[in-house]
Amino acid sequence: MASRTVAARAQCGCGCAKLQNRRVWYDKLYARILSGSTAKYNMLLDGRKKQLLAPLLDDSSIHDVLEIGIGSGANLPYYATVRKDINLTGVDPNTHMQPYLTAACSAAGFPPAH
Repeated sequence: MASRTVAARAQCGCGCAKLQNRRVWYDKLYARILSGSTAKYNMLLDGRKKQLLAPLLDDSSIHDVLEIGIGSGANLPYYATVRKDINLTGVDPNTHMQPYLTAACSAAGFPPAH
């Protein structure tokens, strides 16, 4: 049985664009596992995440944040509880993260993207 693949754009270190084949079943499984473990992950790393994000969240001059590899939205609760004025843009190469990220955005109080 052949596995289905989808082409995704990837950037290498030199900046050139390459096509990378990704297995659809793997991306779906990874998205589901990651989203299911987000709460426990945040619980275990809560203090460290607050420490890492504090400079960003304490600086009121920062309003636009780009999170690369946003996944299922593990950091959303940290942005939402401290700052209501952040415009967050998240990107992730795994398109199967979208439903989990959408649910996390709703739970954290971020408006849906247009």
